[in-house]
Amino acid sequence: MKNVIKNFKNVMFLIKPYWQYGKSYIIISLLISVFIVPITPLITVLLTQTIIDTITIGATFNDILMIIIRFITILIGSGIIQSIFNIYGEPVVVKIYQKMNKDIYEKALKTDYKYYDDPEFYNNYTWAINEFTSKSEEAKNLFINVFQSISITITMLTVILVSGPWIVAMTLVMLVLTTTTAI
Repeated sequence: MKNVIKNFKNVMFLIKPYWQYGKSYIIISLLISVFIVPITPLITVLLTQTIIDTITIGATFNDILMIIIRFITILIGSGIIQSIFNIYGEPVVVKIYQKMNKDIYEKALKTDYKYYDDPEFYNNYTWAINEFTSKSEEAKNLFINVFQSISITITMLTVILVSGPWIVAMTLVMLVLTTTTAI
């Protein structure tokens, strides 16, 4: 349990610069991962269920085609939202990286020169310059992926509860596939 708490604190420490310099970026990332990303597995399951239901009531080919077009439109819309955010996010991440590096350099300037002769200090300093931004991004991605996986799991469990028992097996397979690819 202590390791979990320690790892959580480490992740939060690494995410702190993203929160400090890009609150809106983190909030929008979480919103997209919780509300937009689960649309794909949800649509996949609902499309299959809707087509089967439509065929069983004797709908025409045009009716089925219109259903498919509606679902594909929703999928394309969610993809467009994710793409727009990725385009928006790239310059924001670069600015966050620059601010993180600036903080490191400013702290280095305020450090007494006698510490630079210590190999351990110098190794930590060079690690901070070379690795902190990438480790921070990894922590941010881990944090967001956890929320994304939880959201997909809740979405699929909701579908299982609402749907008939014949779709449970298909939903479980989709749940496993989408959760493992999200992580």
